[in-house]
Amino acid sequence: MILFKYVALATARTILETNRIGFSRASFFNDPFDTPIATPIPTDNPIDGMFADIGAQGKSLIWEANTAFLSLTRTPANALMWAHYADNHRGAVLAINAERAGFLDTETNLVPAHFGSVIYSRHRPGGPYHSTFTTPIAVGATHRFVLDHYEKWQRIFLTKPLEWAYEEEVRVAKCVRGLEPGYGANESGLCSLIDIGDRPLHCFAIPAEAITGIYFGARVSDSDIATTVATYPSIEHRRARLDQRRFAIELVDSV
Repeated sequence: MILFKYVALATARTILETNRIGFSRASFFNDPFDTPIATPIPTDNPIDGMFADIGAQGKSLIWEANTAFLSLTRTPANALMWAHYADNHRGAVLAINAERAGFLDTETNLVPAHFGSVIYSRHRPGGPYHSTFTTPIAVGATHRFVLDHYEKWQRIFLTKPLEWAYEEEVRVAKCVRGLEPGYGANESGLCSLIDIGDRPLHCFAIPAEAITGIYFGARVSDSDIATTVATYPSIEHRRARLDQRRFAIELVDSV
């Protein structure tokens, strides 16, 4: 399962150099609708309903504080993504083998990549759950994927406004509870927690072989491409080119 990450060129080089990739908490995303909202279980009793709402709000805060996400996509040739997330076509796209990266592991990911397809909708999810939650979990402290809670994860973490559908997003979610600034580890994996100025970033370790390719933006200079290719010759290198007849991106050999 190959997924893609749009980044600035300097970020791509850092990921390749350190074999770490950043996960962000939802409150630092550019869309405020991404903040997790736990849906209370409906009840006919107004008092019970009030306490259910209060409990759901508390759970939402705990989930937000202890969950970080890696946003990936299925396509490396989306012009809007190049503009929005790859430094106005001056950045790069990394091709990531999700299995090699450990993003399919159900023991270390709260939401693994193969369960992380984002749902796009005009309406926020609500109403009663159709799932039966038979496996006990700890709110904000669950590191593994629990299948019978999948409907809950979809509502809390994987539903976005329809306007974002162009991203074709796939998310990986990890529990980051207990991780302090610097290098450390929890059940989600090895992680360095750094401050990049406007937000904390949880940089989880991935094997070097997990990154299978780097695709350079249409505005990346030949010298920057040559430098990166020389430094990382063992992965696939391509560059984006603007189609001359259509408003489209095509990926061609970098040399």
